[in-house]
Amino acid sequence: MHIPYVTAKYCDRGYNKIPYYSPNHIHTYWELVYYEEGVGTSTVDGIAFDYMPHTYVIIPPNVVHSERAGTTSRLYVYGFEIDEDFSLPNMLFFDKDGAILSEIEAIMDEYADERPFMQQKMSNHFQNLLIDTMRMCVKSVSHIDEKLEMLINYIDNYATKNIDFKNLANSMSYSYDYLRHYFKQKKGVSLKQYALNKRLEAVKKMLRTEMPIGEIASVCGFYSTAHLSNTFCAQTGSTPSEYRKRFSENFKTCATIPLPDDMPACFNSDDDG
Repeated sequence: MHIPYVTAKYCDRGYNKIPYYSPNHIHTYWELVYYEEGVGTSTVDGIAFDYMPHTYVIIPPNVVHSERAGTTSRLYVYGFEIDEDFSLPNMLFFDKDGAILSEIEAIMDEYADERPFMQQKMSNHFQNLLIDTMRMCVKSVSHIDEKLEMLINYIDNYATKNIDFKNLANSMSYSYDYLRHYFKQKKGVSLKQYALNKRLEAVKKMLRTEMPIGEIASVCGFYSTAHLSNTFCAQTGSTPSEYRKRFSENFKTCATIPLPDDMPACFNSDDDG
């Protein structure tokens, strides 16, 4: 496929602070939006994509799109024109190795410095970006595994949020049924169970503090204290209060164990070595 020459209209970087919502609108030029931090939803031509860190969308001219930030999001926006027919799939792209961000930062630097041959240099960087983007459109097992790794990282970081797995699958250009079966095949556990396990890990960490259980329920995405208690008990065999009590008792027991007389020198606080 021929890689077109690109003319920049603007480059910008900044933050979308919640609550942030940009309603449906269109541009007469192409637009790339790269999300370096944060999560939210970018809707392009009626399709909702749940963005996450190091993902991006490329929006063609005259296509309706909107954006809603779920958390404060750091992003790059690049408006550009292409003077020939060109198309890309409507999908959320994943920048696994940071190559896309490197090209965007180089484009931003050229745009800010306004040096001679700026447009030519920016077009060269964007052509590299387009080549890497088009390579992502060719599905392979290794490519699916890269997306799976990003999905796992997303769940690990946002397990305490209410994750819409169907939207997330759509954002990765896979059907939900395909993704959940592939996930279970690779991880040996369902998507929802994996997310619940991670959420309960967060609960257990907070139960080792003095944070009220009701507050833990709210922070970890449960509807109520009862919802947390019922879920926690079903998964672990004990209530949050019982888990906290058991941890506290174990901690006190460990704290009262006397140190042996033959403690190695490396544990001597007076040892300078």
